[in-house]
Amino acid sequence: MRTNLVVLIALFLSPQALACTCEVGTIDERFEDATAAFRVLVTGTELRPTSELLESDLFPEEELSEEEIAEILEDMPNFVRVSFSLIETYKGESSIPDHLYEMTFSPGNCGLGLVAGVEYVIFSSGDRIEFATFCTGSFGFFNAEGMEVKPDLDRLRELAQ
Repeated sequence: MRTNLVVLIALFLSPQALACTCEVGTIDERFEDATAAFRVLVTGTELRPTSELLESDLFPEEELSEEEIAEILEDMPNFVRVSFSLIETYKGESSIPDHLYEMTFSPGNCGLGLVAGVEYVIFSSGDRIEFATFCTGSFGFFNAEGMEVKPDLDRLRELAQ
């Protein structure tokens, strides 16, 4: 029992165990790979039951087995539906979804932790259900004129032409 407790504590304290493990390319590569790229201001977030998402017409048409559905509901009982105002479109205007979605934020799940009042650049895959994650190269910022953000926004505008 003591050994199990030590291992469990070590896993929780290990940065590797909780780290998001995806690599994103340059701003040019992210733009190229995306179906749509756009800048938004998040206006609201709402916690919703995952069963609602599974039953919606947004969910892919492929049939899931009862075991797969049970596993999804166990691993992710809730999701976050995100409302936003579109500020700027860089690519794929017709592919911009009505809402963004993300898993409830937890260490290691690569979610952005979208927050109302914060701006984000979203690189979209074009899926009907667009989960915003670090793995797509999406990112948030507070100051569009900041030294780290402004060059990326300027580059996206150049790529959009």
